[in-house]
Amino acid sequence: VATLSEQCFSRSIELNPNNKAAHANLCLLYATRPFRKDQNYIRQSLFYGKKAIDIDPHYINGYRDLAISLLWHGELKKAYNYYIRALEEAHNIKKDLEIINDAQQVLNQIGVDIATRNLWSNPPPQLLEPETEQPQVTA
Repeated sequence: VATLSEQCFSRSIELNPNNKAAHANLCLLYATRPFRKDQNYIRQSLFYGKKAIDIDPHYINGYRDLAISLLWHGELKKAYNYYIRALEEAHNIKKDLEIINDAQQVLNQIGVDIATRNLWSNPPPQLLEPETEQPQVTA
């Protein structure tokens, strides 16, 4: 199944190199168990995750997927930076909570200590506030 998924996502990218979702999905795919067995796939995860956010620098799921992928590969510090960026881009408490929950599920599965889980479950409060438009000042 993993190899077939890889072929489908790769074909999607061949047909449309700017398909940010296909890049993000490959990023996640390379963090699944069949690929994690080979440490070389962390580079693949990084490549496709970064490509997704290069295509769209405001792609919330791209940042989240890269963070999740890096967590699975044990790169917690790098992952945290992308996690925070996903929260910065979200501007929506529902999406923020989805991102936090996704990260917590992986953190629980990889067995990190309580302090690390607490760090990830309590991001800076200003990231969880919806962005409000600044009033226009007219002269």
